[in-house]
Amino acid sequence: AAFGTYEDIYYRPSSGKWSWNGPQGCFDGSNTACDNTDSHDFTDMFGSSDSDIWTVGTNGLVVAYDGSGWTRDNNVVTAQNTYDFDAVFSHPADNLVTIAAHRDAGGNRTVVFFNYNRALKRWFGPITVRTFTGTVRSGYIADMGGEGYSNMWLVGRRPQSLGGVNASYRAWVLHLK
Repeated sequence: AAFGTYEDIYYRPSSGKWSWNGPQGCFDGSNTACDNTDSHDFTDMFGSSDSDIWTVGTNGLVVAYDGSGWTRDNNVVTAQNTYDFDAVFSHPADNLVTIAAHRDAGGNRTVVFFNYNRALKRWFGPITVRTFTGTVRSGYIADMGGEGYSNMWLVGRRPQSLGGVNASYRAWVLHLK
């Protein structure tokens, strides 16, 4: 939130108020899960309950809340900081967490998934969904959601070229079954 400078604000359900004071275990400037997030931008948050909240961001940022504290996960993939994590979805009944991400290299953008298996306590991926060639700006991921892993949706946009100029965007939807 911008108040002269950008700052994190938090909502406290117990008081029904917004605050600049971070949740327990998530304070800027201390040795906690939220430390060193200045080189990252948060891009998405998903919570299936008050003890299953996931946030993701640029440069491989993954922070999870389990009801008692925040934990930063730097073990999703080797060279994690080379991926921008765009969207996250969690469904505890299916024992999975999925992150949709992209990586730009050599003028191409590759869209991938990472899956965390809660039962095995292990990340799997990257699973390549699509590689866009020609311009790094192709294939933006906007969000992901659904009723579970048998009925998920991934939405985004891509530039639509008009006379060689990216004047507008075209939406895309991917139904995952």
